[in-house]
Amino acid sequence: MRQARRIVVYIGGFLLLGSAGWLAWQWASGISAAPMVANAPHHGPARPGEVNHAGAAAAYGVDATVIEPRRAATASAEPRIPDDWCKADKRGLDWLIGAVAAALQGDAMSDTLGGLSRRHEELLVAAKRDSLASWIRALRAQGDQRALALAEYLAGKGEVPDTSSAARLQAMAQRSTDPMITALALQHACEPGVCTNVDAAQWSRLEPANVLAWAALTESHGSPSVLGDYPLERAAAEARYYRDYAEEALSLLKTVLAPEASALQAQAEVELLGNIEALLRLPSLRGVTQRCLGMSTDTRVRARRCEAVADMLWTGNNEFVRSFALRLAGESVPISAPGRQVWERRAREFEAVSAHLSAQRSARMDEWLPDDVLAAMCQGPIKHRQWMMRAMATGEWQEAQASLPTSSAEREELVKRWREREGRNSALEPRPKSPRPAASAAPAASR
Repeated sequence: MRQARRIVVYIGGFLLLGSAGWLAWQWASGISAAPMVANAPHHGPARPGEVNHAGAAAAYGVDATVIEPRRAATASAEPRIPDDWCKADKRGLDWLIGAVAAALQGDAMSDTLGGLSRRHEELLVAAKRDSLASWIRALRAQGDQRALALAEYLAGKGEVPDTSSAARLQAMAQRSTDPMITALALQHACEPGVCTNVDAAQWSRLEPANVLAWAALTESHGSPSVLGDYPLERAAAEARYYRDYAEEALSLLKTVLAPEASALQAQAEVELLGNIEALLRLPSLRGVTQRCLGMSTDTRVRARRCEAVADMLWTGNNEFVRSFALRLAGESVPISAPGRQVWERRAREFEAVSAHLSAQRSARMDEWLPDDVLAAMCQGPIKHRQWMMRAMATGEWQEAQASLPTSSAEREELVKRWREREGRNSALEPRPKSPRPAASAAPAASR
């Protein structure tokens, strides 16, 4: 990655995500601060306690004339960076770029950057609050039972949750025969003594063919050991598919989103939608899987039940659930079993799609964070939101499947890439307990 590209990524991450989010983004993106600081050209020694800001700025192609060495007496000369940073003029943007460059070389200007980030974060919190409130109002105005249930669910997920929303959602679920409303209610329960929560067994009564309904049954008892093999037994006997209702909820939510949004509003909505999607698409599966993992499937009966549950999880439309299905099959289906070949084919399909998905994510990051600073800060969130609106109903996994190369050679290359990245010969194998070797991680840090 060129120096200019690195500074764009750092500015975008620091201001767009704030300090905590930026650390998480660095980890997820495989970006390391060390190469940037180490590789920056040094333009002459600075006196003790002084940082060469002009040199730091020049290292990143910034107009050095607007970035002089900072001293306490020159603080008033610092250009004002508007809270809406997309409205900053060229001088302000040049100063900001130079400030980041200098801060990464150890200067106290990071305090100033922290102030900018905090102001931006305050605006972002307000934008998220306003967006969520508008979605809830619009869903309630639709009047449909699912829309009303989703509105109450969302009301409990804001910065300041509406504590009465859980009671309203629980009451709706107790009157409803729609399993989606029960599923939402089980994720937004009242605190003890506040209201009567819906019986977790209601989901499996309404939708016994859904493997998640049996997993939810166990969650209500606090520990899978309380019910023993019962949820696993019933899931294997009655379930036929996996459905978390994320697609239904996100499709409904899409109907109340505005077609366009400003950069700040787009960033706020991207964060909200990402959090909501994660909650909906990553349910607990331990109720029907803990009896299969980390212990011997000591009877053929249990092994067959575990494989049956893995079959149901394989119908899930996201990477996490499918990887869990393969993990379950890897432990419950012996290598010599006839059904193992089916799972080997599924594992190769998963590996190819997962590697393709990873490449798509990298390509989107390149598009959302171009070398141009203003475009990265102001157009990136808008493009991210546009993509989310396209993909939120079907899901990222299905989108990757649809665009998977048809060539066998290309698919094999994707499989090879996945296995090198994961340090395993198959997705059916358990994850290595030791961290990946530094050599395999180096390319991501040096892009």
